[in-house]
Amino acid sequence: MNPKSRFLYLIIVFLLFSSVTFSVGRSIGFRSQESEQKAGPVSETQVREFLQAYYTFETVGDNYSAYVDALSNKMKDKVKTEQGEKTHSPQRFGFSRWLKSEHYFKQTNGEMVEVLCLVDFTTSLLNEEGGVVKKDIRHHVGVKLTYLYDAKNHRYVLDDLEQLSSFMEIQ
Repeated sequence: MNPKSRFLYLIIVFLLFSSVTFSVGRSIGFRSQESEQKAGPVSETQVREFLQAYYTFETVGDNYSAYVDALSNKMKDKVKTEQGEKTHSPQRFGFSRWLKSEHYFKQTNGEMVEVLCLVDFTTSLLNEEGGVVKKDIRHHVGVKLTYLYDAKNHRYVLDDLEQLSSFMEIQ
C-alpha cells in the first residue's frame, strides 16, 4: 500500500468513527430529553372543564371547589381576595349556567400557554332579598386564560384569568 492510499484509508476510518460517535451521542441525548419531557400542552377538554366549573353556580363563590385544583397558588389567592370583596355587597345575579365556549390556543413559550375564549352562559337577575327578577339572561364574554407549567406537579395550571369583553345578546 502506498502512502497516499494509506492516508486516504485513515481519513475514511476517522470519518466513520466520528460519524458513529456522533450518532450514538445524539441518540443518548434524545433519550434523556424524552424522559424529562413535560406533560402535554393545555388541552381543549381541560379548558372546557374549567370554564364549565367557573361559569356554573347558584350563588357567587359556591363553585370554587369545582375548579380550585386547576389554579396556581397566585390565582387561588386572587380568587379568594375577589370573593372576600363580593361578600360585602348584595348579590345581584345568580343561577349561572355555562352553555358553550370556543378556545384559541397560543403557546408563548415552553412554560406558558395563553387561551382566548369566547364563552356563552346565562345568569338570573336577583333582587336584594335574593329572589329572581329575570331568568336566563344570556351573556357572551371574551376571556383570556394564562396557563403556566407547574414543574412540581408536572402539569399546566391556570395562573391568570382576564375578562376581555362583555356584552349581552338579546334574544
